[in-house]
Amino acid sequence: MSKTTSARIEIHGFATYPQLVLGIQFSGDFCPAYTFKPGREFVIISHQCAGHACLHKNILGTVLTVKDVATMIQLQKLCNKWEGSCCGQFYTSLDDLINYREDLRSLLNCDCNRSYQSFVEGWYPVDLTDQSLAALASDILPSDHDDLIEWEYESQQFCGIVGRWSLVILGQNCD
Repeated sequence: MSKTTSARIEIHGFATYPQLVLGIQFSGDFCPAYTFKPGREFVIISHQCAGHACLHKNILGTVLTVKDVATMIQLQKLCNKWEGSCCGQFYTSLDDLINYREDLRSLLNCDCNRSYQSFVEGWYPVDLTDQSLAALASDILPSDHDDLIEWEYESQQFCGIVGRWSLVILGQNCD
């Protein structure tokens, strides 16, 4: 059984961008406590984003393997386009969201119809579907991502079931 640690890591500084992350988003210092099944490493990631606002978004996540070089190039194009936009510094306009959605569709054949709310510079949400995972990652994952967690009791799984899991692309932040 692997337990998450309470230490926060900052991907910036030791990883190459972009990074594709599957995980559970959380706010502030309250990180949900889960015991994950063996086979994947889950860590707390605090990622600086939203341009000069230096917002930190948090996710208890696992870094996925990008499917291939062509997909990595498209991910990089997406991140390069939005780096320096400062989306989320004060607000994100509807026009920016529409443009981001068009970019996801044209570059990666993915969508953000249900996940767009967390879009800011450096934090690029993707609707978590089997199709988006197949388009972006080479990892073999269960269709029900809750199968990655060892539940202590049945009702524990029910709490937070709606929207528990997120798929995000982490990119450079201009600040």
